[in-house]
Amino acid sequence: MKDRDLTRSLVLNPGESFGTDAKGRPVVIRTCIRCEGRGRYFPGVCFRCNGKGVEQVLASTVLAKQRRKAYENQERVRGMRSFVRGHSSLLPLLREKSPFCVSLRQQLIRKGSLSDKQIDSLYATREKCARKELEKADAQRHVKVPGSQTVENTSFFGRIPEELLTDVLPGRRQITGVVTSVKERMGFNGYGVWKMLVVVSDGSHCHKIYGSVPKALLVAPGAGHANLRGKIVSFTAAVSPSPTEKGFGYYSRPVGGEIIGEYHNPS
Repeated sequence: MKDRDLTRSLVLNPGESFGTDAKGRPVVIRTCIRCEGRGRYFPGVCFRCNGKGVEQVLASTVLAKQRRKAYENQERVRGMRSFVRGHSSLLPLLREKSPFCVSLRQQLIRKGSLSDKQIDSLYATREKCARKELEKADAQRHVKVPGSQTVENTSFFGRIPEELLTDVLPGRRQITGVVTSVKERMGFNGYGVWKMLVVVSDGSHCHKIYGSVPKALLVAPGAGHANLRGKIVSFTAAVSPSPTEKGFGYYSRPVGGEIIGEYHNPS
């Protein structure tokens, strides 16, 4: 009677069947999980099934594993429900597609709970996202209407509005503009090369070009890389537009160079 109840409680997977062993105990007969039914496992006979390709497992052992797994699933579901009740405000964040949120969502589904540090990090991430949304909404409220900003009241040291940018025309010509950045970069020969970013304006529009600092601007009295930022310079170079960014280009083979003034930020 006990064996009959045992077999009734078991749930068999496809390819499994009931049987009895040499002692008359109920067993589950299934394909050997080590050799996958081949009877051999490198480098010889499979010792789990003794080369038969099938194995016999006590029905009581299989039933105990199934009950333990069912209990773990119940605990996992109970933990997930408890998390949802206690931290319902975090659910929209867990639906995000970022790797951080995806990994925590997968752990919550797999284990049914999160550690205290993980929960704290989720709350910190939610606050960070909320601040970004507020900043974005505030920026949208204070956005300027296209045409209301001109080159005269725009600082070349900040972000230049897209409506003020113009395409860079290729060719070799005289360049006159404001140096907004000077940095040292590693050259091909292993020595440092000074690069600078110049904003060129025609009075109504402007564009940026990037290249090496002309030697004349490095050796001129009162010049040098430390004093170039904010200066209005003039030199000759070959200019080429950027293929990906509007209002940006590169210059090469600069010749000459002189400082003709000082740039003042518009008030």
